[in-house]
Amino acid sequence: MEMARIACEDKILQIYYIGLKILSTALAPPVCGKDVSPKLINKVLKEFTPLLIEKISELNYRARDISLHTLLSVFKHPAAKLSTLMNSCLDMCRMDPNFPSLFVPVDKQQWRFILSRLEIILQIIEEFGYNEREWNWKEVFDLILAPSLFHSNNDIRVLAIEIIVALYEMIGEEVKVEVNNLENLKPNLLQQINERMEDSKEVADKNQVN
Repeated sequence: MEMARIACEDKILQIYYIGLKILSTALAPPVCGKDVSPKLINKVLKEFTPLLIEKISELNYRARDISLHTLLSVFKHPAAKLSTLMNSCLDMCRMDPNFPSLFVPVDKQQWRFILSRLEIILQIIEEFGYNEREWNWKEVFDLILAPSLFHSNNDIRVLAIEIIVALYEMIGEEVKVEVNNLENLKPNLLQQINERMEDSKEVADKNQVN
């Protein structure tokens, strides 16, 4: 794992890719067998997750796609806690009370940093669903989704809407209420979101029954 970490921190992509392969191999059987504790597995994931998220934020699309695939695949390990991945996505959206002057609001941050985290969050929802024991949808909504609707980058707004609709299909009317309670949201954007949720109402209702 130490070799994988060193390789993943390298600026040369070929070395970085080798680091990803080492990481994936080390976290899968037979290397990572039942003798490896869940605590140790999650400790390793907590160290590697920020590195991979940083690569997903880069403009090299091949590195981004491979990093995203690897990140999601290692979190499919039965012992992996999705809360680690979600918290890493939200870290830059939280204000540090010790350094409030350094905080940059989500809608003012560089688009590639926010877009990459939204991409990961959408993948989490699509591949793993929603587990309230692992992460809280309201926190995700408040910290990154709602602020993203005010970002100047259209791709970020579009992706935020996709995630909101995905959450609406799983959570139901609570998500709709939060959207409609947002202040200063452009009327046309609010209408667009409500129309998307209305189109997904049948799915949302069915999920609530189940």
